[in-house]
Amino acid sequence: MRILAFRRTQALLLRLSPIARLETYQEKEVQRVAALTARVCGWRILQVNCLKRSLILWWFLRWHGAQSALRIGVRQTTAGFEAHAWVVWNGQVIGEPTDHVNQFVPFSANFAEPQ
Repeated sequence: MRILAFRRTQALLLRLSPIARLETYQEKEVQRVAALTARVCGWRILQVNCLKRSLILWWFLRWHGAQSALRIGVRQTTAGFEAHAWVVWNGQVIGEPTDHVNQFVPFSANFAEPQ
């Protein structure tokens, strides 16, 4: 993402992914992909922020045929604005605590598909 920026990176990932299948995935399978993504993104050497982690998780889920949405939200703090990115699958937040995500007001756009 440092070289291509968010939208170009996302477009490249879309081209590299297989066509999304219409299979129904079980929550256990999706949570397994999320846990694996969190483990890899947790390596300090990678320095992965929430946007990169969410983009990777969204892509891994897409690669496995599970449709998901990439969400970005903001909140105001005493220090200014903070932004956060997360992934939603089947109406639920995947890979992180829902109470943390609920502190952010999401943009109405689904950032899972490039504009």
